[in-house]
Amino acid sequence: MTIDQALLILFVFLGVIAILVLSIIGLSIYHHGESNRQKRARDLFYARYYDGVPTKLPLFIRHFFDAFLDIETQIKLDPSIRSRVIADLIHRPFTRKQLRYLNHPSRSIRKVAISYVAALKTEKSINKLRATLYIEPDPAVRFLLVYALIDELNSRDIAFILATLESSGPQFINWIATLFKNRYYKIKPLLLPYFDDSRPEVIDLLLNIATYVYDPRLGEYCFNLLEKEEYRHLDQTALEALVLQHPVMLRDVKYLHHQNPLVRKFALRATSSKVDEEMVTFLIDELGSDEFDNERINSLSHIIFDDKSLLLKILTLYPSVKRSAQQKGIAKVLSHHIDYLIVRMRQDEFQYIGTIIDQMLEM
Repeated sequence: MTIDQALLILFVFLGVIAILVLSIIGLSIYHHGESNRQKRARDLFYARYYDGVPTKLPLFIRHFFDAFLDIETQIKLDPSIRSRVIADLIHRPFTRKQLRYLNHPSRSIRKVAISYVAALKTEKSINKLRATLYIEPDPAVRFLLVYALIDELNSRDIAFILATLESSGPQFINWIATLFKNRYYKIKPLLLPYFDDSRPEVIDLLLNIATYVYDPRLGEYCFNLLEKEEYRHLDQTALEALVLQHPVMLRDVKYLHHQNPLVRKFALRATSSKVDEEMVTFLIDELGSDEFDNERINSLSHIIFDDKSLLLKILTLYPSVKRSAQQKGIAKVLSHHIDYLIVRMRQDEFQYIGTIIDQMLEM
C-alpha cells in the first residue's frame, strides 16, 4: 500500500467519523428544540384554557395539538374547555391536512392522521373516519379506524367489520376481539344478532371475547356450540372460556358425566371453584373412575389452597377410601402440606399418616 492510498483511507475514515459526530450533534439539537417546543405548547395550553391568559396560538399548530393529545390522556378535560380547544384547532391548516391524509398513499401517514382526526370527536371528523373505514385496504390501519370509532359504531359498521374478518387474517380477529371485549357491554346489542352466525371468523371472534368477558349470553353461546356436532373442533376453545368465566355452570353433573371426555375434563377443572367439603368428598369419591384423576387432584389442591381448613377433611377421609387411586390421590394432595402432616402425626387418631408419607415417597 502506497502512502497516498493510506492517506486516502485515513481521510475517508476521518470523514465518516466527522459525519457521524455532526449527525449526533444535529439530532441532539433537534430533540432539544422539540422538547422546548413541546414544553412551551403545554405551558400555552394551561395558560390559555385554565389561567385565562389571553395568548395567541402559534402559526405552526402541531406541537399545540400534540400537547392537547398528551394532556387528554392524563386528565379528563372539562367539556367547555375541550370545546374551546377543538374550536381553536378545527379550522387550522394542519388539522385540515390531517383530514386529507386519511386517504394518503402511505399507511404510516394514514395512521398518524387517524390519531389527530379521532381526537376532534366532531360530527364531521366521525363521518370522515367512518367513510375511510369502508375503503381502507390495510388491516392494521382499519383496526385503528375501528378503535377511533369504537364509541360511535352502529349496526352497519359492525356488519362491515365482521365481513372483513376472513380477508384480514387471525391477527386482525385478535385485535378486534381485544377492542370489543373492553367495550363489550356498550356494543353487546350490536353483536347479539351474530350469535347465530355460522361464519368461522365470527365464531372465533365471539369465543375470543367469551374467554375474557363474563356474560350469561356468552356462556349460553359456548354451551350451545358444545351441543353441535359440526363445531367439535371448537370444543376446547369453548370449554376454556367456560372454565374461566362460567365454572359454576360447567361443574354441573350433566357435564361432569358428559359423554364427551373433553367436556368431562374441563368440568372437573371447574370444580375447583366450589371450595367446600361436599366438593372435596365428591372428587375423592370419583378418583380412579376414569383417566382424569390429574384434573381431580389439581382441583383438590386448588381447593385446599383457598381453604386450608379442608386439609382435615381430606386427611380424615383417607382411612375410609378403598381404591388405590383414592389413597394415592389423597397422598399427592397432602404432599404439599408436609408440615401439617408432621404436626398431626403426634395425635393418636392419625397414626396412619406414616402410611401416607410412605406413599408419597413412592410417587
